[in-house]
Amino acid sequence: MNISNYASFFHDGSIIGFQHDSSEIVILMESAELSKNDLTDEIILSEYNTLKGKLHIKNPSIWIDGQPFSGTLRMLADTYFILDFELKNNDLIIFVELINYKEKNEKEKYLEIKIHATDIYWENISNLIDPFK
Repeated sequence: MNISNYASFFHDGSIIGFQHDSSEIVILMESAELSKNDLTDEIILSEYNTLKGKLHIKNPSIWIDGQPFSGTLRMLADTYFILDFELKNNDLIIFVELINYKEKNEKEKYLEIKIHATDIYWENISNLIDPFK
């Protein structure tokens, strides 16, 4: 399955979490709702008719808001609401709004994450647990 064919469905989706070690980043994420008619592959959707799973990114080079980043990606908020998701070849750009559910009057925060990798692939997990649902 080529996840870039479904990139537009991740607009209004969310990042649930990160798993990051020295050679791989795994982004746990969920798309916005889609119809089974939108699918061009045999994919099992979640109970909410979304794509849920892990985006595996091998040997990443990372930029956060245009600056090189050499740390470990981790969640800085409860969830990252995806405003833009672009995946072309081995280049990924995600623009997100950081959302904390407990803080009602928090100032809006945004991040642009750019990643270049040697390989990027999707692992579909329709029953992936989201702690905020």
